[in-house]
Amino acid sequence: MNCLFQLGFVLAFATAASTLAAQDSAKDVVEVVFTQDMDQADLDSIQQAMKPLGVDLQINNTKFEAGLLHTIDFSITTGTGDGSARGQIRPDRKFGFICSPKGGTQFAVVAGELGPAPAPSLVSQDNPKELVEVVFTQDMDQADLDSIQLAVKPLGVDLQINSTEYEDGLLHTLDFSIATSKGNGTAKGDIQPDRKFGFRYYPNGGGKFAVSVGRLDPPSR
Repeated sequence: MNCLFQLGFVLAFATAASTLAAQDSAKDVVEVVFTQDMDQADLDSIQQAMKPLGVDLQINNTKFEAGLLHTIDFSITTGTGDGSARGQIRPDRKFGFICSPKGGTQFAVVAGELGPAPAPSLVSQDNPKELVEVVFTQDMDQADLDSIQLAVKPLGVDLQINSTEYEDGLLHTLDFSIATSKGNGTAKGDIQPDRKFGFRYYPNGGGKFAVSVGRLDPPSR
């Protein structure tokens, strides 16, 4: 499972490896790209993670060849629009959906082929099936933090927000802790637009570390 969502935060886990540069408001954009190495458990986890974000994802049919996801038929329902698509999963093309569950962008729902696959990102440098990453940003409000807590719980991460400080309506300081089966961590720091602050977790032990919290540097290969 390797997914990357942008909802004012970046939540990366096993179903897509691309950050969407939101056209109007990154806070309202969710992107999922299906990849060949996903199995049924990955698809189930994506469905669970989408619900708190206001996206009802239904997997209508799948076809696997040689253990790889070959074809998928899916549909999504959101508060701003619906969409469905059926197609082949190819390593050189992005296939999935982009939506704006809260509105506020130039589109509501795009489903199907999303364009060429991006170059490898931070999420895919080590092992994209084993990385959960959350980066907190200044434009997040309490509702966003609550959504993150719900979204990471099915991924084996118990996230607790201990305290927050806002200045001029922007998230300025965050104190949080996480508990996982591989380890725990706590961090408190300022939220800055030019620095990544949050946590990274490898649930299957695929990286050189299991849990990293606080200021995040690129993962080691």
